[in-house]
Amino acid sequence: MTFTKDAHGGLESYFDSLDVERKIYFTSKGYFPSFVKESLNTVKSHLKTTLEKKLYFTQEHLLLFESNFEKLSNGICTTIELYYDGKILEATSLFNATLENIKFTDTIKIFSRYKNHGDSQGNYQKNGFFRARFSEAHQLQEKELFHLPFEKRHEAKTTRYSIPGLPALFLGGSVFTCWEEFDRPSVANLHIAKFIPQRELNIVRILRPFQFRNITNSFLPTLEQNDPLRDEKNEAFRVQVTFSYLAILPLVIACVFRTEHPKAIFKPEYIIPQLLLQYVVNKDEIDGIMYPSTKIDLLSAIAGNPQNIMLTTVDTYNYVFPVKRNQPSGYSHELQKLFHMTQSVSFTLEEVQYLENADILGHVALVPGMAIPYKNTRLGRLEWYLNQLPTTQLIF
Repeated sequence: MTFTKDAHGGLESYFDSLDVERKIYFTSKGYFPSFVKESLNTVKSHLKTTLEKKLYFTQEHLLLFESNFEKLSNGICTTIELYYDGKILEATSLFNATLENIKFTDTIKIFSRYKNHGDSQGNYQKNGFFRARFSEAHQLQEKELFHLPFEKRHEAKTTRYSIPGLPALFLGGSVFTCWEEFDRPSVANLHIAKFIPQRELNIVRILRPFQFRNITNSFLPTLEQNDPLRDEKNEAFRVQVTFSYLAILPLVIACVFRTEHPKAIFKPEYIIPQLLLQYVVNKDEIDGIMYPSTKIDLLSAIAGNPQNIMLTTVDTYNYVFPVKRNQPSGYSHELQKLFHMTQSVSFTLEEVQYLENADILGHVALVPGMAIPYKNTRLGRLEWYLNQLPTTQLIF
């Protein structure tokens, strides 16, 4: 399929707007199955209008978009209805079949790659993930910052991207995100380690639409500088990435609804994210899921001050890597091979050893509506310090 020359730029402009974000980041309200259906229809109508007015789509393109959006939306809505009927097995089967029907793994392949970029000697520095724990101990062992050991699987709780009893490694894209996930506590007993993947990862990305522009360039293929068709090839690739994202937009929407009853035992907003995690567990070609933190309200921060769009330069996503093979005890052999990690570091240690030449980019909002350089915060300094530490192989 070919698209108009303005397809990529037009969609990026659309996704950049706060208007689409407001229409997608609904807080669940009322009878959830009906709410989901109405929400998806709202976004579909809004997006269809944009495609017609801004991208000059042909009727063929519009029909294809509507067909694909409808197919995934219907599968999601019916899955939730079956779940509400107590037909959990049928709901799971239908959800899996829906993703297979839209060739999900092939569709996301173009923007699921996570590469870790290092220097010529392979020394990775700035990319990677972080994990935090609270403890009064002077220093924690590496395994204490890994996933819940198999013999303690009974402690695995239900969260948006977790299954009761299934250990998983939860990581944050930045020290700031880890801190936010703990509801901004005192940092006195906070211990953090950095995790570096040892190969290219394949991750399902539940991306915020207004951050879509920031990530498309990271997937560009490596082309020769003197290639006369370099610009055209890059643009074609960007268009392909954009429409792959568009193809899974109903799934993105279904995964980001804010909970109506945050303290409830059953949260219907978790149905689709948990089924997606089960799908990933059964797909060896997918390592994990990247999803936005619900504790960081970037939309409100940016809406209050458009200049705060710079807040999006700090990684405010979480990552979950579920175990794929059961073991009687200990830790996942596969996940141990997948990552190297630093020693755990506390703020006390960081404050003693921190140097003033921290080189770390981005801004964060510690006070609503006010962006400040990340490197000027204690969190940013700790992240800089972790970036300097060597990593070691995990052998527990």
